[in-house]
Amino acid sequence: MLLKKSDLYLVGLAIMAIGLPVSEFLMSISFMILALAWLINGPKKVQWNAVKNNKLVWTGLILFLIPLVSFLWTENVSYALNDLRIKLPLLLIPFFIASYELKERNFFILLALLIGSTFVGSVILFINYHYFLAEKHQDLREISIFISHIRFSLIIDICIYILIYAAIKWRNKYSIIAIVMALWFIYFIFFLGSGNGFIALLTIFIFGIVLLLFKSPFKKLSYAIAILFFAFSAYILYLSNNSYRSHFVAKNEAYNDFKPLVKKGSNYFSLPNDKQLENGYYIWRNISNPELEKEWKAVCSPEFIKTDATGQDIEGTLTRYLTSKALTKDSIGVHQLSKQDIENIQSGNYNYQQHEWNNLELRIDQLFYQLMAHYYQKDPGNKPLLQRMYYWRGAIEIIASKPILGVGVGDIQDEFDMYFASEVKEMDQKYWHHTHNQFLTYFVISGIFGFLAFLWAVFYPLSIYIKRNSILALAQIVLLISFLSEDTLETQPGVTLYVLFLSLAIALFNEKNKDEGSSTDGRPKSLK
Repeated sequence: MLLKKSDLYLVGLAIMAIGLPVSEFLMSISFMILALAWLINGPKKVQWNAVKNNKLVWTGLILFLIPLVSFLWTENVSYALNDLRIKLPLLLIPFFIASYELKERNFFILLALLIGSTFVGSVILFINYHYFLAEKHQDLREISIFISHIRFSLIIDICIYILIYAAIKWRNKYSIIAIVMALWFIYFIFFLGSGNGFIALLTIFIFGIVLLLFKSPFKKLSYAIAILFFAFSAYILYLSNNSYRSHFVAKNEAYNDFKPLVKKGSNYFSLPNDKQLENGYYIWRNISNPELEKEWKAVCSPEFIKTDATGQDIEGTLTRYLTSKALTKDSIGVHQLSKQDIENIQSGNYNYQQHEWNNLELRIDQLFYQLMAHYYQKDPGNKPLLQRMYYWRGAIEIIASKPILGVGVGDIQDEFDMYFASEVKEMDQKYWHHTHNQFLTYFVISGIFGFLAFLWAVFYPLSIYIKRNSILALAQIVLLISFLSEDTLETQPGVTLYVLFLSLAIALFNEKNKDEGSSTDGRPKSLK
């Protein structure tokens, strides 16, 4: 059977779906194929009318036009041009796809391709870590060899919902396959340890409960999901309580008393005002650094004398680890370490229980440690959550100084550099980044008017998706969640993820509107 010219659109979207989780090259190829599809399909007047009459298309165009307009008052032209280059698909892909009509069957085929590619990618990453990277003690968040682990986790969350949706809808033997794949993806979110992935996963549970309670005849299934949600929430609260007690509640034990002793000529030192805790024990008390350094050299592998496998100062890792076991921080404490303890410390484990934790437990503990450490040290270095707080505070101050038009798309990083240099001198320059919040980023670069246009451009599609397609609604919610802590639209994978689901919505609703005689927002055409 010969392909029609319009089928080239489907080919482009298929390559985009396959390439999104695993290949930036395929993403670029898909853009070129969609451009070719637009060129060979016509007439152009029909295509232009499709653009003019489709609000969903304009949401994508506006996301590009906002920074483009702010280019008029920017000074850093090279930065601006690079940012606009990354965002260009937001302008072009909805424009190209505006007149294409996607059948519902093909819509689900494209989703299946996305799920299949994501599944293959996750298996490759899992194998790559366990067979090639585990012995190198690689940070699990750095194992994603295709795209950022944050973007990859967002794709996985969307795939989980699609699979659950499919399992409910099919109600046959293929439902089992869908459930097994969903369980694999849930496990992989825990394995990957992405904070955004965990938050989006909770969203899936909440959204699924609401959907099933109000729109599905399967009440028992909705109750089961509700139970799972509350069980998951209780588990998170349990872990959070453990970490809170570890880092904020001091144990009333002799180990925490000051011991101004002298042994083997080595003075013990303490930092009485630094009350950081590990497992309820004060970290920076009763430490003999000369003994620790000498005895550690005697028991460790040569490559771990100064730093652990994660690049952290071994002195800090060793001190926290000894504290977690309530071992004295001197030669006696080091000699009480087992072979497994030494391997743990060399790997970068700061707590003797850490090798038994899953990634969710680790991320929660790190969160509470960051909060505690910042309270006593006021140092946001290597503490991602605290750094984001500094970024958000900086964004608010920059917005307050230029609230109407913003600083321009090219000058955002320059403005943040000046802010950090004058206001946040305690932060190392290597951590000087901008907002890590897509909402604030658009406000900073374009002011209040650009920000309001941005809000319409990202929430209008959600209002349509909720009425017409729960899969698209969930995908948009996941993306909006990512906007709170990431500049999702400042990377090619992030832009491609956004534009893929926007394009699917445009094309799918074009097909449905043809049959229903309605506009993109679901109203009868006569009411337009």
